[in-house]
Amino acid sequence: MAKKATSIKKVKSVKEKVEELGIVDGKIDPNKKVKYKRFILKKYKLNASIGGYSTGAVIRVQCYRESGIPTERYWRRRLRDSEIDGCMELVE
Repeated sequence: MAKKATSIKKVKSVKEKVEELGIVDGKIDPNKKVKYKRFILKKYKLNASIGGYSTGAVIRVQCYRESGIPTERYWRRRLRDSEIDGCMELVE
């Protein structure tokens, strides 16, 4: 039995994808409305010197939108440690 032909999905070119996301000079334009962003940036205040940042520094960490969990393993582990020792706290 012959396989049924399936439709071919059109792949967007890099230029089309860049225009869709609103990327200008290598940075995403925050004013550009996009359908869905997978990541967000959360601000954390450091109560101890961590990863080259001094005490009291406010940093932005890239997190998944759905769960709010940091995308990088390093910050996931620091956040888990902060539950015990309070070295990081979320800034509203």
